[in-house]
Amino acid sequence: MGNYIKKLFDYFSSFNRTVWLLVFATFLESFGRFLVIPYLSIYLSKKGVSLPSIGAVIGIGPLAAVIFSMIGGHLSDTLGRKPVQIIGVVLSGVSFLGFALSGTNLILLAIFNFLTTMTRTFYRPAVNAAIADVTSANKRSEAMSLSRVSLNLAYGLAPIVGVYLANQDKPYGFIIGAVLSLIVALFIAIMVPETSIGLKKEKQSNETKFNYKSILQDRAFLLWTFANMLMVGVYSYISSFLPIEITKKNIGLSIYGILLSINAFVCTLFQIPVSIIFGNKNMGKVAFFSMIGYIVGFFLFGFSKIPFLLMIGMFILSTGEIIHAAVNVRFIPEIAPKGLIGRYMGLSGFQELGPFIFSIFGGFLMNNYGGKALFTLAAISSFFAGILKFLADKLNQKNKGMV
Repeated sequence: MGNYIKKLFDYFSSFNRTVWLLVFATFLESFGRFLVIPYLSIYLSKKGVSLPSIGAVIGIGPLAAVIFSMIGGHLSDTLGRKPVQIIGVVLSGVSFLGFALSGTNLILLAIFNFLTTMTRTFYRPAVNAAIADVTSANKRSEAMSLSRVSLNLAYGLAPIVGVYLANQDKPYGFIIGAVLSLIVALFIAIMVPETSIGLKKEKQSNETKFNYKSILQDRAFLLWTFANMLMVGVYSYISSFLPIEITKKNIGLSIYGILLSINAFVCTLFQIPVSIIFGNKNMGKVAFFSMIGYIVGFFLFGFSKIPFLLMIGMFILSTGEIIHAAVNVRFIPEIAPKGLIGRYMGLSGFQELGPFIFSIFGGFLMNNYGGKALFTLAAISSFFAGILKFLADKLNQKNKGMV
């Protein structure tokens, strides 16, 4: 037993201290976000907002990621990781306060949801780039999995509190989320060092244009990002339309909280072991076969009215999710040229166009055809995403062979 504990301690000690500081900051930031975001659709629905309008309000947020992803990535490479992280969480706090003061004003809600998502394009790519800065290539999948574990731990714990706050008339969840965001900003400012020391500011604007032009000509990156766009688009249904579908099936909202907890449990407990197993395997093949979990899970969400089967569906989907995550976090750090990781990660924010499109279309689809049609679309989209990822990795291997 003592030998096992020593090995475990040695394993965790093998990661740079900065990784652990960012893991803790990500947990706090994500906890505040997940207090309210999964229940935003329920909150609006109780206020009498129509499903298409809810889809529009939720969908407008990811549009911010598409617009600001390049800016966040560029600033991360030029200004530094730490300032961009701080800017991201401060703006997140401001947006949560805005939610608390907006009532049911759809325009204000859309604006602040836009701002909330915009902050992710600053904070999370900068965190991932910082982890990549201080971690060797063979440990990146595991290091980034630690950040993902903290995110999923927050995803499991926060909704337990959030389901209570969602039933309150006062916007307590938004206020708590704002306070936590500002605490994270202070923590990063005091405790987290800058990891990109030595990065030079861009010398000329035409050099920046060339960098982005070269990235946009990287077909493997574009295919992988488009596949992620499909995946995050349909995955957003879990936090937007799944709680509404569960309510329509006359299943208690507490079951939805349990589903989120199952997802968090699987992702927290098994993400690191799975990353160790699949962290160096063929990215395309692993990504393709991981889609089986998504497909089965989405079909069960759409066609089952039995709470236990919904839980089984979430467990299977979560298993596919952690297998996919083990290779997904490797792709950009492995294909991006040195000095461009931040910009690659920033441009990958275009995947957020998926939730923008799928949320608006999903509101129409669910309103007219129901949850079965919605989650069938999610399953089919996951299958095509797996094919695209397989092709992207094939193209990447071909490009490596030509160098």
